[in-house]
Amino acid sequence: MWRIQPTLAEDYASLVPCCLSVLDGANGAHQNHRIPSAKSRAITDQMQEKSKAVSAFLHGSRVDIPSGKPAVNADGTLKAPTQKKKKTLPTAAHGKKKAVTTSPDGKTVSMSKGHWRTKLQEAAVLKREKHECEAKIITLKEDLMQNQKALTALTEHKNGLVTQNRDCRMELADLQSLIKAIRAKNGGKSTKDERSSDITKEIGTFVKDNLFRTIKFAQPGQEMSTATQRVWNGIKGRLKLEEPPKSLNFDEFYRIYHPVVQTELSLARQYVQSRSQDAAHCK
Repeated sequence: MWRIQPTLAEDYASLVPCCLSVLDGANGAHQNHRIPSAKSRAITDQMQEKSKAVSAFLHGSRVDIPSGKPAVNADGTLKAPTQKKKKTLPTAAHGKKKAVTTSPDGKTVSMSKGHWRTKLQEAAVLKREKHECEAKIITLKEDLMQNQKALTALTEHKNGLVTQNRDCRMELADLQSLIKAIRAKNGGKSTKDERSSDITKEIGTFVKDNLFRTIKFAQPGQEMSTATQRVWNGIKGRLKLEEPPKSLNFDEFYRIYHPVVQTELSLARQYVQSRSQDAAHCK
């Protein structure tokens, strides 16, 4: 956008009618080369717009005068609109062969040296990977055979343990039957062979440290059953008497070990009496 000086505007305004008259004279003198009506109207419209712009400028208003190139040629014809050039894609060099070509009948295929070399390299890589996979398969097969052998050995060992367990159970049943027969022969009384040394020792310790503080005498019958029950409750958890291989209940414990409880109470009383006599005699 430009501000036109007043003198320049006045000159421009005076040139507009001259240009219009020249155009009209040219159209009359050269009828064979008349400007087409559409083109003439376009030129006239452009000149009128410029005349209006100059008149507005002369009256003190700011106007925009187009600065583009005229839309007509030197001979008065309209210029053709400019067209953008289309981008052309690069084409293959003339005479350059494709990497892979097929015969017209479609039966044969030919490849260039570079393409053939690439295919050979890919084939070599695939062949190497194939050998690696085959080696892994052989290793896995060997591992599978070893695992199958180990499983067979474990199965045989398990079957042997099952057989051994069955034999032990049968032997235990025979021993239990023999024990019952011995008890019936002895009138239900226990024998020293049925007693365990660790249980006997634990009974003696419990009687001295705990039972003798509250029970000094225990007559056969209910008193002895009560004393034995307290011993049973005190040692069964620590010695796991109810779990295999002992698997005792209170009835069996009473039958086998109540004589031990009675003997330990008697020994505790004798110890107290001896200490009392020594104290009385100032020993």
